[in-house]
Amino acid sequence: MKKRVLLISYHFYPDRAVGAKRTTQLAESLQNEGWIVETITRKLTQPEEAKRQSTESYGTVYSLYQHPGIVDPLWRKIKGSGNHPSDNDYPADSGAEPTNPDSGKDAEVSESLLQKSKRYLFSLQALLDANKSWLFLSFLYLVYLRLRGQQYDLVISSSPPASVHLVGLLAKAIFGCKWIADVRDPLNLWHEVSPGSNSMMREKIEAWLEDTYYKHADALVVTTNPLKDRISEDIPRASEKVNLIYNGYDGIRVEERPRTDGGVKMVFAGSLYMNRNPFPLFKAIKRLGESTDDISQNVRLDLYGDCQYWNGHDLSKWITENNLEGKIQIHSFVDSENLEKILSGAHILVNFAQNQPLQIPAKTFEYLRYPAISLAITDSDSAVSRLMSDHGLGVNSENSEDKLLDAIRIAIRKFDERDGSENSLEEFSRNHQNSKYLELATNLSPTSREANCGS
Repeated sequence: MKKRVLLISYHFYPDRAVGAKRTTQLAESLQNEGWIVETITRKLTQPEEAKRQSTESYGTVYSLYQHPGIVDPLWRKIKGSGNHPSDNDYPADSGAEPTNPDSGKDAEVSESLLQKSKRYLFSLQALLDANKSWLFLSFLYLVYLRLRGQQYDLVISSSPPASVHLVGLLAKAIFGCKWIADVRDPLNLWHEVSPGSNSMMREKIEAWLEDTYYKHADALVVTTNPLKDRISEDIPRASEKVNLIYNGYDGIRVEERPRTDGGVKMVFAGSLYMNRNPFPLFKAIKRLGESTDDISQNVRLDLYGDCQYWNGHDLSKWITENNLEGKIQIHSFVDSENLEKILSGAHILVNFAQNQPLQIPAKTFEYLRYPAISLAITDSDSAVSRLMSDHGLGVNSENSEDKLLDAIRIAIRKFDERDGSENSLEEFSRNHQNSKYLELATNLSPTSREANCGS
């Protein structure tokens, strides 16, 4: 009898979110190995749903509606009423990130009753993230599947958002099967993402939920060594459950390297959000253009995606004011076919990964497909830095103008000195990482449905 698995993932094919790739490719790998795969995910637009249901590569997909919310628009409006940086108020050369006015002891002491009320309102609204209607419908759908007599050998919940593990916990209880919690990011990141919505109530509830997930999951999967170490240290009883499985890159590696005769092409593809401060890099490129190095003078940076603004700053305006139109250019999103050509023709691929000590952005692995040198802008003790240094995957640099100036020159030299004898990167492919996932799933689930699991 074939084994049956229930995947729970908010993002799934053809969702454009980066997180959709992991569970989508895992579903395909499980199905190719003979598993019956069913997935609970978020409902997309009608054309996307038609595309989703037109393929059988990923098994059966249950798309559940996520209401935009009633409180959320008001919450966004209130939060958006604060001060915004002026066009001339650019971050310092050091690359230090702007501080949040809601954080710090002084702010806490001087907090008024109104401010405290607003913070608790934000905290209540943000509890369990903004997908509460999807969570409720997911709970109901699990009950429906159970009443219909559905049986599963294994449940896999994959975050973000962290609330999917609440659905996974309930699925384990309803169907009585093994449960893998795929924890791609630290579960409670809201201190960084939205520090203005913290409260003692929220902190206690979400800390209790995190501990409950780790306690009841039969296996935990993480994507970085530091996160594995953190969970093992904080919750010793969960240490034997934690498995490291990277995201990996998709497809076949591009081997042909572009020449540097026409200059050095640096490329970033993605979105500038959170702590991805681009100004130290911009200023380093400006200084390279003023240097006497022949190769350094011909460095150009192209950014593709949501890169027009960063934290309220108009980047195109800054580029114009600094006469860098020929050195730095911002483009909108491009389709996957054109992006493939762009990344294949780059010499240096930029990876913004500042202030993410426990996370490895997916593009860290995606970039490994291409012959370019990866330049990771990250902290010296971060998960990205550890991965790249341990395996010689590129160049790391902290986000300061001087260090980036040196890092770009090192990356150029590394690209020119490559002789084609580099070590194979197959271990970082999605296929290899999925083989580790399949092994875990096979070992964890019973060889036959024990005692008619879920019946």
